[in-house]
Amino acid sequence: MREMKQNLWAKRLPVVSLLAPVAFAVLAAGPLPAQEPTARAYVEPAEVELGEAFRFVIEVSGVSEAQAPDYVYFIQPFTDPSVNERSPFVLEITAPTAGQIGGSVTFTYSLVAKVAGSFEVHPLRIIADGRRLETAPSTFRVTLPDPGAVSVRARLDRTEVEVMEEFELIVDVTPAEVVLQWPVVPDLADFANYTQRNRRETDGSMVFPYVASVAGTHEIGPVVFEVGEETYRTEPVTLVVAGEPPALEARASINTDETWVGSDVHLVIEVPGVSVLDADPVLPDMSGFAERVRGGGTGIWFGGGQPTARRAYRIRVTTAGEFEIGPVQVMAAGRTALTEPLRLVIREALPPAPVESPEDVLAIATADKRRAYVGEPVTVTYRALARDSRRRHEWRVEQRADTFALPEMENFRIETIGSGGRWERIEVDGRSYRVASQRDFVFFALAPGGSTIRSAEFTIQVHQSRWSSLSSPVEDPGRFVEMTQAQQAGTWTPMILATDPIPLEVVPLPGEGRPESFRGHVGRLEVGSRVDRTHVVVGDTMTLRVEVSRDGPSMAAPDPEVAFPDGFEVMDPEIDDTGVRRYTLSGTRVYSYRLVATQEGSFRIPAVEMSWFDPESGSYTIVRTQPFDLTVVGAGRDGGG
Repeated sequence: MREMKQNLWAKRLPVVSLLAPVAFAVLAAGPLPAQEPTARAYVEPAEVELGEAFRFVIEVSGVSEAQAPDYVYFIQPFTDPSVNERSPFVLEITAPTAGQIGGSVTFTYSLVAKVAGSFEVHPLRIIADGRRLETAPSTFRVTLPDPGAVSVRARLDRTEVEVMEEFELIVDVTPAEVVLQWPVVPDLADFANYTQRNRRETDGSMVFPYVASVAGTHEIGPVVFEVGEETYRTEPVTLVVAGEPPALEARASINTDETWVGSDVHLVIEVPGVSVLDADPVLPDMSGFAERVRGGGTGIWFGGGQPTARRAYRIRVTTAGEFEIGPVQVMAAGRTALTEPLRLVIREALPPAPVESPEDVLAIATADKRRAYVGEPVTVTYRALARDSRRRHEWRVEQRADTFALPEMENFRIETIGSGGRWERIEVDGRSYRVASQRDFVFFALAPGGSTIRSAEFTIQVHQSRWSSLSSPVEDPGRFVEMTQAQQAGTWTPMILATDPIPLEVVPLPGEGRPESFRGHVGRLEVGSRVDRTHVVVGDTMTLRVEVSRDGPSMAAPDPEVAFPDGFEVMDPEIDDTGVRRYTLSGTRVYSYRLVATQEGSFRIPAVEMSWFDPESGSYTIVRTQPFDLTVVGAGRDGGG
């Protein structure tokens, strides 16, 4: 027999703890002696032929009551679809007899082998006597009655068509019960456009519609179809396409022909009659007035019996004036077409805010402290917040579609530790806002005294649907006017949001108790070192590794200072930051020094000393590595290990 393996339930257990009323079995009333309940599930018989009946059994023993799963996922392909119940079973209850401890409940499902293959039933969870039991996995196999029982054939509904006419590639599979997945059909893009409207018939046939695009005689095939571990390939079929293709047409449209500096413009390229382009469209140079924000979004639209290939781009306009978006070059089916140029007027002044209330959008800045020592990291989070419209299709601030401007601040060193922001909501003054964008920085004050973290600006994009739910033909006479695909995307309006400045008191570091090794690091430091050997031969290379772990961004800690002895040539260290956790205030940097021994003798690499200031205790701490004693011998002598 030919064996086909198929795991219908391999990734996760879809059985839930919700139980149907009929799946609840209770034994006769009365106390029962305690016994460890057990549950087992099995298929009987474990091997059947396609079309034969078999049973799936769940046995629960040593219980006074039991509940069966509401839905046993794996049996779905083996049940009769005309039966309303998703998991019909027969319930059998056995009460304990004299000398027995506990009774048993059996759930039996009557099934039919309608799908061939090898199957694994993953563990089932059963509720019995208020406890959760789990069955062991089990397997069973459904085989084909004859190794040659599967037949796969490819055919065309029409073998001769005109250019731009539709034809269907049909794959017939018998018996229909072995159809568990779609076949792999050949790529016909050189002479036909796939409409993506494939369908599956009840008799096991699968239909793939295409539109012929290039004249000629074309061979199609083979189609590849898999049944379990067996692979079937069809014989090729031939399609004759007559006639000449129409001239390639390409259209370009934008969502608006008048906008404002800083806003986004939606540019759509459409090519009717094709579903696949030979290459990406060639956009004109727009650097004089715009920059590309997003682009290359693909899509296929079907209408009037033919496909239309689409590409969508977002550009952000930067300069006021009247401009032309030049022709876009499109290539498809070996032909080239140019779109008509488009006119775009860009205004300097921003339009009125499209939001319903000024409080619906705002920018905030928060600092983790308002008092810090010189050099102490201060984490500042900038957020653009939006409440969005409470009416459908009104307006919405786009997620992470902003620009951010942080002014220069001569009294601070600034490092970026994150951007973008995750999807979350926060409350401000009792109002709930969505975080549309977030920027995280660490500020290090360079001098003591009163200081200010200055205001930063977000330029957000407020998207408005082309039609709001409140508009009517009177309010919007163009409501029922046919629109281009780009116009249907709506409009984007820029808004500038500024954060409030943050006052910061900067305290000088104390002079008392400051170690000579202190290099300005505020926050915990740890240092360790190791060498790969302590005995070397003149001319050999050894390695000293110094690991510096710290609280603070990766560039905040000073480099270690190593007093290497004479007798070695020391290379510049290799620095490894793999231990630095991105966008966090901690990490480990490893410095690897290569030392080449140049003379015999005994040498010592002294301890590496580093120090740091603890802002919580207001005191300094010194950390040191261990020293290393080295022995260098002449060439030809035993250097040891």
